[in-house]
Amino acid sequence: ESLKNCEFFEGEWVKDDSYPLYKPGSCNLIDEQFNCISNGRPDVDFHKLKWKPKKCTLPRLNGGRLLKMIRGRRLVFVGDSLNRNMWESLVCILKGSVKDESQVFEAHGR
Repeated sequence: ESLKNCEFFEGEWVKDDSYPLYKPGSCNLIDEQFNCISNGRPDVDFHKLKWKPKKCTLPRLNGGRLLKMIRGRRLVFVGDSLNRNMWESLVCILKGSVKDESQVFEAHGR
């Protein structure tokens, strides 16, 4: 299916047993106040959900491929705490895509 025909804003959440893209609770980069696991969220079913837009299927994120694509470039997230959550999740996915996780670090800037 072509992404050109995607209805990104119309679709549904569907269960996908190949998710999550990193083990919940395994990433030390998630801010404590946003860490569902350490804050006692009782359900875990949401870890297996992915967005399925109408008229297409989004490809699964390949962390290694993304790292190669952005090598030598900057990827900047601007926004509020929701954007921060997405950034943290992406970094955790990318961290799980490298052989030496010590090569992943967090830099703060304003």
